[in-house]
Amino acid sequence: MKYKSADKNRRGRGIWGSCLLLAFFSIGCIPDPVVPNQGKIDGALAGVVVVNQGVWRGDNASLTLYDSEGDTAFTDWFSRQNNGLRIGDTGNDIVVRSDRAYVAVSQSSVVEILALPSGESLGRIRLPAGTFPQQLLILNDSVGWVSSLDDDAVYQFNPRAMEVGRRVAVGPAPEGIAYAAERLFVANSGLGALRATEPGAGTISVIDPESGNQLGAVEIEGNLRDLHYFPTIGNLYCFVGAALPDTANSGLVEIDPVTLRIKRRWNVSGAWEIGFDEVRGSAYVIAEGGIFRIDLLEVGIIPDSNLPIPFLASSFSTLREEVPHSIAISPAGEVFVGIARGYYSAPGRVDRYSREGKFLGSFPTGLNPTAFGFLL
Repeated sequence: MKYKSADKNRRGRGIWGSCLLLAFFSIGCIPDPVVPNQGKIDGALAGVVVVNQGVWRGDNASLTLYDSEGDTAFTDWFSRQNNGLRIGDTGNDIVVRSDRAYVAVSQSSVVEILALPSGESLGRIRLPAGTFPQQLLILNDSVGWVSSLDDDAVYQFNPRAMEVGRRVAVGPAPEGIAYAAERLFVANSGLGALRATEPGAGTISVIDPESGNQLGAVEIEGNLRDLHYFPTIGNLYCFVGAALPDTANSGLVEIDPVTLRIKRRWNVSGAWEIGFDEVRGSAYVIAEGGIFRIDLLEVGIIPDSNLPIPFLASSFSTLREEVPHSIAISPAGEVFVGIARGYYSAPGRVDRYSREGKFLGSFPTGLNPTAFGFLL
């Protein structure tokens, strides 16, 4: 069995930001999936591990395993595989690499490490208290990086030895993190409007990973949330989320990681989450007007009036009880949409769609499904 990492579609404050954005969709018409009888799971399963964010300071983050072969979800998989152990407070990110999964648990300031396929805990990398680890980047078996939202820094760590290395200062409220052209790129969100006036907010820090020195910065402006590098395309992509009360200046920015030049922008009003399809070279954006697909392989200038392709069009309304909270695309091309329910206080759900937008089914999760780690 092989394992692939998921792209990153999550952050601790995503719950609060999405609460204030407009919800939409016909998602409310989808029936609740049935929760199966759940016992401890043995053997290798194909599917996806879902990080359920939980409620901030509720100590109720969890992991759900969806077995695609059996079409079965195990909603509290981590606890069942570890004799009731809780994963911690505010789950935010997951990277699956080889026979391990790495989970950023933000309020607990840890990176939980799981053996695959068993799901058994191998231990925790403990960062300094109050750092709020946000997004993970695993370069190899001995080098990983994690952005630290509340510490304005990134930390290097050894994934196998489970040891924390050096701290590298960046800009205010770093979130997305990527590696390209032998450089480390860190998106400084500034927490949207909250820290937007601070130096470095709305920029991408460019770091020499060997020395930790800053090599430069890319001026983007706005609420920089995610970074993703496509080696097959050769470009770096920065997702800019809506920074309330302004919902107009959100979308996707294409950057040359060598020259640091901004090449193209796609404007998507009221955008709050993104997922990347690494195999087919596209991005899916959740916004107040629906879910939009951007073909990154398409060559040419993007007109200001040209919206991305609607994947699931919708008419928006005021806040509803169900809100699209995350999105990811499997290696096979299925689109997974995490649904936060009960105004972020009820068990969540993941809806699955084909690349053509056909609804394929749902499975139950824990509170606020926010990140996906695909198993193959």
